[in-house]
Amino acid sequence: MGELHGKIAAITGASKGIGTGIAKALAAEGASVVVNRIRRNPEGPVAWPNGFCPAAVSRRTRNSGRHGLPRNEGTVNLQGRVVLITGAKGGLGTFVTNSFLQSGARVFGVSRSIADSDFSHPKFSAISAALSDADRARQLVDAVVDKAGRIDGLLHLVGGFAGGRSVADTDDATLDRMLDLNLRSAFHVIRAVLPIMRAQRSGRMVAIGSKVALEPAALAGVYAASKAALVSLVRTVARENSDLNVSANVLLPGTMDTPANRIADPGADYSKWVHPCQVAKLLVHLVSDDASQISGAVIPIYGGEA
Repeated sequence: MGELHGKIAAITGASKGIGTGIAKALAAEGASVVVNRIRRNPEGPVAWPNGFCPAAVSRRTRNSGRHGLPRNEGTVNLQGRVVLITGAKGGLGTFVTNSFLQSGARVFGVSRSIADSDFSHPKFSAISAALSDADRARQLVDAVVDKAGRIDGLLHLVGGFAGGRSVADTDDATLDRMLDLNLRSAFHVIRAVLPIMRAQRSGRMVAIGSKVALEPAALAGVYAASKAALVSLVRTVARENSDLNVSANVLLPGTMDTPANRIADPGADYSKWVHPCQVAKLLVHLVSDDASQISGAVIPIYGGEA
């Protein structure tokens, strides 16, 4: 673990030259690096470093109150709901976890390395687990039910990317890794949660796919194939459980605006990338009663890459 683990570094001018080197060096020491390319993003950094999504403020709210403080009147209320979030800690997971906690849900967050202290909230519980193991998936679901009595929402954020080689040059190890991360992990946790939601006759499942599931790109064949298989899995679950008030949907984001992606592609136009808050708020909506009839949907979130 680096000496800067847990620290946040906001860097301007990190798109080239010495700035890129500084960003990479800080990241290597464990810091969370937020890059703000002012020229391309004049309104400020898109990735808020604290992992919280700002509340939307309407004109009426801005003009009300002596100090114009937002009341966050449009927040979805998930009081009493129990949600299980896989990949709960990371570029997207932190925003999603905080958004569900802000909405009042009881959150069980799963990641390979996670602790209760990662989210300072009385309704958060951490579970360290790797979901490529079917038995471990069943164990973590049993643990959640033992503590909370039910599972109302499953948010599956786990995934990974490998690319840079044509299909002809891709080895079996890469294929297996993509299937483990992007398909088998989803299959294992969905299969473990389904009996709970079917018995409840209610539940919401949402998985994170990728734009390439529908629009494959060269040199990322097995990644695209694993994400396409995820789409098929989720839509099948939706059809098989439509009569039990159990919904299943999948989101297909374009490039996510996370610190890791900014470091990996420092010359990109970040204004075209998808901010995690856009995804987090949609996930909260899809778990709410307002989205009870949305199931089997494949929802693109392409940002400026549409």
